[in-house]
Amino acid sequence: MYIDSDSWHALDAPDRAASHLAAGGVVAVVIDEDDRAVPADFVTACIAVGVPVYLRPRSLPFDELTARIHDTPHQQRPGTPNRPVIRRILEEFTAQHGVCAWLVLRGCAVQGSHPVELDILRKVLSRPQTQISRMPQHITALHLPLPQPDAVLALANPRRVQLTRSSVIGLIHELDVALRSARLTHSARRDSEMTLIGELVEANVSPAALESWAGSLGLRSGARVRAIAATTGDHDTGAVLAAFEDLVLCCGVDSICGVRDGYAYALIAFADQSAHASVDEIDDLLSMLAALFELHHGRTVTLGASSSVMRSVDDLIRALIDARHLASRQARLANAASGSFALPAPLSATLLSGNHEILSALDRALLQPIAAYDRAKGSNYLDTLRTFLALDCHLAATAAELGIHINTLRYRLSRIERLTGRGLNSMADRVDFYLALSLQESAESG
Repeated sequence: MYIDSDSWHALDAPDRAASHLAAGGVVAVVIDEDDRAVPADFVTACIAVGVPVYLRPRSLPFDELTARIHDTPHQQRPGTPNRPVIRRILEEFTAQHGVCAWLVLRGCAVQGSHPVELDILRKVLSRPQTQISRMPQHITALHLPLPQPDAVLALANPRRVQLTRSSVIGLIHELDVALRSARLTHSARRDSEMTLIGELVEANVSPAALESWAGSLGLRSGARVRAIAATTGDHDTGAVLAAFEDLVLCCGVDSICGVRDGYAYALIAFADQSAHASVDEIDDLLSMLAALFELHHGRTVTLGASSSVMRSVDDLIRALIDARHLASRQARLANAASGSFALPAPLSATLLSGNHEILSALDRALLQPIAAYDRAKGSNYLDTLRTFLALDCHLAATAAELGIHINTLRYRLSRIERLTGRGLNSMADRVDFYLALSLQESAESG
């Protein structure tokens, strides 16, 4: 169904209108690309009921768009309607012309067949971009921009098959229509995804209160969930989030992404817990994301991933925390000469840094007993404590960071408690330890 901009004022309840359209058998909604009056609630409701929303360029004839819509299966998952279409477009072009074709976005490369030949793709992308009007008749490789920003078409033609300019123009046109629609669909839920990711990471809201919200975005009980966290050395979360948005666009499953506190996150859900091939494909896509990020930005992105079967929102929270710890650990292993690292200084440490009496008292009561034991026994309990606090007192992540068994870690922490007379299960004592260590580090850095 096509809806023009003059029709929106007649819809008293745009969100309910989407349900009526789906019940009436409408398979897709088309709006003009420059329609600024479209209600956001209407687009969100369409996503929820599985009706894709297409953005029609003014230059696109209706008969072409109609053909594209009728080729799209109505049973595709809400929120990711166009990934199978993009794959099919590339498969058909490859089968017809005998060349390799990729749609390369900021965080993924979609190819008509698996696996993606990364070495060949790198060589094609290393070539200067060519405008379609200057396309030579005989090519071995072609690097073409799409009308959509941050999207290119890469072609490899080692057998020198003759390609007509019109066939490549047709491919670009089809990919652009599918990509526009997919990005529009995702933009309608971007704010909701970002906010939910923030709530999950901060964990300040009761998990039960987030159940229906997560479910509305496709994260339902019983699904196998892959949590991904990513960071860069300069915490450029904007570039990583853009890559994640393209990644989830290409997954063909329910997925959300967002940023929080210097990390980009994605949650990808598989309804079938036994879908190991799909999980393996996601891991391949993550490798592709890292390679493309380095290619586009000239620097590396560090990824961490964790899987779980979702029984409640608590499982999403734990999976995101585990993924963040793994990404953080990988970043430290890549950039640090040792496993010891500085603690971020809290405001309280900054305020107390000039009070030498308090600094000495904390050091004498909490750190000197541990340091003395380390000197006498040749142990490294102080580094263990620092790592434990830096990783938010997460036992599994700390044991993995230190390369020890979790029971060994528990023994070390119990020894620290006996040496100091404090309890590391107590939040008050944890705060004192953290403050003492951060003040010590501030004093040493001068």
